[in-house]
Amino acid sequence: GFGVTARSTVDTRKIDPTSIIVFHQADVGEYLRDEDTLF
Repeated sequence: GFGVTARSTVDTRKIDPTSIIVFHQADVGEYLRDEDTLF
């Protein structure tokens, strides 16, 4: 998949384990799994 970092490297070392670090952008496997239901 692809994603964009939401935090700097320094921040990722300091924040708690449940914080969001990467925003999900795309998952090619997700498209392939759902291809039959998309059209």
